[in-house]
Amino acid sequence: MRYLLSIAVYTAVVASFMVLAAVADDSPQVADVFVLVTLAVLHLCVGFAIGRAWALALVLLLPLLAIPVPTATDFGDGCEPLPMWFGMLYVGIPVGLVLIGTGIVVRKLRDRRRLPEVA
Repeated sequence: MRYLLSIAVYTAVVASFMVLAAVADDSPQVADVFVLVTLAVLHLCVGFAIGRAWALALVLLLPLLAIPVPTATDFGDGCEPLPMWFGMLYVGIPVGLVLIGTGIVVRKLRDRRRLPEVA
């Protein structure tokens, strides 16, 4: 049950931030930092909650969840903006792998340091 709940929370939070990115216009920098910190903590917590290597596969959902997000029209400097799924493919997956992997390692270390229960 813990695994399914972790997967559901991960998917819901990441999808909600993708929707936020789709509808947000020029938001202040504080909101951007909040989103990045929240997503980083989410990845760490999911890795810790699941504690298994297969949790790393959840990061592959990032580009799929980012496909429907529309591309920004103009950055003001004349550059062609990249779609969000492209950024998730080349930045989101490596960073997500490191963060979820860190959560898994922390979980394994915590389980190893636990004192064995005496029957």
